[in-house]
Amino acid sequence: MLETLLTHGPMVRAFTHARGEIDLHCLPIGAGYERRENEIYDWEGSARGAFCLIQHTISGRGALDFAGTRYVLGPGDCMVLSFPHANRYWLEPGQSWEYFWIGLHGREALRLTRAVLEDSGPVIRPGAEIVDRLAAACLA
Repeated sequence: MLETLLTHGPMVRAFTHARGEIDLHCLPIGAGYERRENEIYDWEGSARGAFCLIQHTISGRGALDFAGTRYVLGPGDCMVLSFPHANRYWLEPGQSWEYFWIGLHGREALRLTRAVLEDSGPVIRPGAEIVDRLAAACLA
């Protein structure tokens, strides 16, 4: 499925749900597959609204500061973040970063994200089967 996502090419989608339309506590708010190269890409987490992000690195590398601890995100690394929070992620000058991401909103999404953060921290390395499931969700 990851290959299907890569073949599809870069894309970003935002999702909107009418209030009361779906009574779930975990809703997608956006998904995308992007390639960044030697450009300004910098997100500050403390000034963002309440949501969660799963972002899987395919190639290249990104940087993450999570509450004062710095991480380098390489191929196979998946960052899991909740917002607002003292985090920042960016592309360093001269670098490239290829990744796909899924944004989620809702109490259950935030609860599960906080559980992952407490147990494993903000960077995990999921197996190929999980990456394919995430890629399929992003593509869908």
